[in-house]
Amino acid sequence: MSGWDTLEWIGALGGIAGIIAAVVAVCSFFRRRRDEKIQTSTSGVNSPMSQMVNSPNSTNVTGSPSAMVIKGDLNTPLGYSVDEHERIVKERVTEVRADLERAHQAEVDALRAQIADLTEPEWDKETVEAVKTALAAKQFDRVEKLMAGMEENHLAVASIPAAKEHVRIRQLRAAVALVSGDARMASAHLEVAAGIIRTVDPEGEPYFRNEAARRLEDYGVRFGGTGIVEAIRLYRINLEHWTREAHPEEYAGTQQNLGIALLQHGMRAEDGVRVLIEAVEVFQAALEVRTRATSADDWVETQISLGGALVALGRRCGGEEGADYLAEAVNVLREAEQVRTREADPDGWAKIQSNLGIALSRQGVWHGGEKGIRLLSEAVEVYRELLKIRSRELEPQGWADTQNNLSCSLAQQGSLIRGNDGVGLLNDAIEATRSALQVYTKGEYPLVWARIHGNIGAMLNEQSHCQEGEAGLESVRAATVAFQSAIEVYTREDFPTQWAGVQQNLSVTLLREAVLRGSRYGLIAISKAVAVCRDALQVFTRAGNPLAWAAMQYNLSAALLYRGQWTGGADGLADLEEAISALESAAEIYIRETHPMHWGDVHRCLGHVYESMGDLDLENAVAHYRRALIEVDYALEVLPDELRQNRFEDAQSLRERLIEKLAPLRG
Repeated sequence: MSGWDTLEWIGALGGIAGIIAAVVAVCSFFRRRRDEKIQTSTSGVNSPMSQMVNSPNSTNVTGSPSAMVIKGDLNTPLGYSVDEHERIVKERVTEVRADLERAHQAEVDALRAQIADLTEPEWDKETVEAVKTALAAKQFDRVEKLMAGMEENHLAVASIPAAKEHVRIRQLRAAVALVSGDARMASAHLEVAAGIIRTVDPEGEPYFRNEAARRLEDYGVRFGGTGIVEAIRLYRINLEHWTREAHPEEYAGTQQNLGIALLQHGMRAEDGVRVLIEAVEVFQAALEVRTRATSADDWVETQISLGGALVALGRRCGGEEGADYLAEAVNVLREAEQVRTREADPDGWAKIQSNLGIALSRQGVWHGGEKGIRLLSEAVEVYRELLKIRSRELEPQGWADTQNNLSCSLAQQGSLIRGNDGVGLLNDAIEATRSALQVYTKGEYPLVWARIHGNIGAMLNEQSHCQEGEAGLESVRAATVAFQSAIEVYTREDFPTQWAGVQQNLSVTLLREAVLRGSRYGLIAISKAVAVCRDALQVFTRAGNPLAWAAMQYNLSAALLYRGQWTGGADGLADLEEAISALESAAEIYIRETHPMHWGDVHRCLGHVYESMGDLDLENAVAHYRRALIEVDYALEVLPDELRQNRFEDAQSLRERLIEKLAPLRG
């Protein structure tokens, strides 16, 4: 239940840079030419793998975002000593806190600079100074109250163009709301500003709203909150103004904007599948206008975004349905590849390859076996070709992310091939990840930093399964430290899904610790694992994230099985009963047709639980052992190449043991 890409619930990231100055750029709509059209920015999109989405690039008021490119799993190498790892963790926790504080302070400083520009004689200088003082003290409620009074007083002043300055104050109030964390209030202020613009320049209103939505979305991507949701709402309002029939280009550009915002939101939302399906539909609506024949550049950008949405949807759905979405993503991106070639447009080609590598890699993981190895080999080749045009010097982040994506695909390929060849691929994966760490040495992106530490923990846990005794416990301790680092950023309040993902991995590590310590000393770790699983299940619900919910039910059953075996008596039987209930819940998601390996695992584990019940409940031992035999026979119906060999062998061993136990009892 662990692996290099375990933390799949990461959301979008963007750079730590001030946007307030752009938010409060005043009344450019008054100067806009009437024939100005929505243009698609194609500059500077970073383009790596997996479930981490780029924030859209900053554009002008009329701009729509570039194609959405999904970013990849960020993995870190095995092999840190505990002391070295703890040193790195302490340094980076300090960096993360400092970075978050600097980022927020940059927003406040930019806002203060805008307020300092209120120098016209008509402004109440005493109130302006009070606003600046309150803002410096981060007394945002007082700032809002003072500025509301300024706005009311200003409306009576006739010497300044009322509409322009009224909009200006509303934008400043929106900026105050954003830095105080209230995107809804910011959106309300910006909508009032849009209404004022409507009375002066009706055609400029949707352009203003479009940019307002982009700023809200960008803030939500970088700092969390409801900014993305508010952006979605504003884009939808614009689609009432810009219909396909009357304004086809603006309509298609807004659909592109809306699709990217939905994709950003779908990566985070509990009902993410529904949101991602809507994102796919929105991109397809844009493509009805942006055709390859009439607007090839816009068509490619939307194709790339559509491919990214299909990849995200495929990962979120899982099973046969998820595999279909991934296959569709490959087809969409291969079509785009015919227009954006490496020779003619290397940057555009790189964006296509980034999403293509993800889709191929995820397909390979889903299929497994020889087909999975082939697909992962294709993904590896995609990333190696990308590294030929991405250099550390010219594009450090893109280079590092591609190294990480390459590492993930190599590691997954190695886990399927196994043997000496598999070990060689794993070594290559670790080397690629270490190369990426040459760039990710500072805490510039706290969420990336947290994800790296989550993956460090998963890797160290995997390492502990190859070790025994003190060496294994050292890896377990280092893994636990890594997970604790991750939740310094991935708090339950701000990032509940990511937090729960870390808890899932932590539960696996605690189980490994218990096994290494044995029944006498491992019960404390087991009880912690049970508590961790139950906490995570408060976030991972069947409706919102069924695959994660099933995985946590499986982990919970494993912890309860160990505790039941080691505790014994009535308490032990109660734990085993609960373990059965948890496995039966997991089986509601892990059906044989879509998840054969997990389906076999569930029945194999049910066999172990029923065997343990027979060992504890001697009066009903025969019934329990017979039920265990039925469950293990189900597991053995899965071929060895579908159920990993060690688990298949465990099921065979369990079956032989049950037959031996039943033989004397039948007589």
